[in-house]
Amino acid sequence: MRFTSVFCLFSAMALGLIQLDRANGMDVDVCEKKEDCQTMKITKNKLEEDADSLDNYLNSSQSGQLAAKIKEAISAINGILDEYGIEKTAIAFNGGKDSTLLLHLLRICVTKKFGANTKISAFFIKCDDEFIELIHFVQKMTSLYNLNLVELSGPMKHGLALYKEKQSHIVATMMGTRSTDPIGKYMKSNIQWTDGGWPKFLRVCPLFDWSYGEVWKGIRDLSISYCILYDAGYSSLGECTKTAKNPALLIKGTGNSYKPAYTLDDGKLERSNRDQSDPKL
Repeated sequence: MRFTSVFCLFSAMALGLIQLDRANGMDVDVCEKKEDCQTMKITKNKLEEDADSLDNYLNSSQSGQLAAKIKEAISAINGILDEYGIEKTAIAFNGGKDSTLLLHLLRICVTKKFGANTKISAFFIKCDDEFIELIHFVQKMTSLYNLNLVELSGPMKHGLALYKEKQSHIVATMMGTRSTDPIGKYMKSNIQWTDGGWPKFLRVCPLFDWSYGEVWKGIRDLSISYCILYDAGYSSLGECTKTAKNPALLIKGTGNSYKPAYTLDDGKLERSNRDQSDPKL
C-alpha cells in the first residue's frame, strides 16, 4: 500500500515541508526558508527493512520447514558473492515467480554485505511477445530493488551471448531455475557452468530443490511483490500467445473466473497452461 502525507519539520535552522513516500527508500532535503521550500521526499529504506523482516521470519514458527531452504539458498548466494564479489555477479530476472523470490533473497544478501545503495547487475532476455504486465513488473522491480538492468533480445542463447559482449566481466549468473523446470532437469547440481557451445557463465540456482508450493509460500510469507498475472489464473508465464490461464485454477460454475496461482495444489500442473512449442518453456 502506498500513501503520502505532508507535514512540517521544525529545526533550529529550517522549516520545511517534507513528503513522506513509503514506497521508495529514504532521502531527506530541508530548505532553509519556508517560502523557498518545495515538497520534499523522505523515503524509508525498504531494502534494509526487508533484511530485518527476513531475520525475524527465520526466527519465527511461521517459517517452519521453509527456514532450512531459505538458509541454504542464502548460503549459496553468499558463497558466490564471497568468491566473485558483486562486480562479477548478476541475476537473470524475467519477472517470473522464481526469479522474483531469488531477487528478493539476493537483494537482502547484497544489502547486508555491501549496503542498500549497491546496485545489482541484472539482465532480462525478452521475446517479441511478452505480456505487457510482465514488462511493467520488471520495470517496477528494477527501481524498487536497485538494479542495473540490461534488456536483451532472445532466445536464451542469443541473449546470453549479447550479455557476455556487453558485460564481459560477469562470471556468475543467479537464476531462478528449479530441478523440475525443463532446463533444470538437465542440470546435475545447483551450481554449474554452462554447456559447451554456450556463452561461458557459472549458473547459480539457489532455488534448485524448491517445489512450486515452497516458492509461493516464500513469496507470500515474506510479502514480496509479484506480477499481477499470477492472480488472474496464470501459474506459469511464457510468450503471451502461447500462455493461457491454467484450467486447474478455474473456479467451477463461474465461466471465466480463476483462482490465484498460489492456490494450485498440484505443482505438476504448473506448466499445463503453456503451449509446448513455447521457446521460453
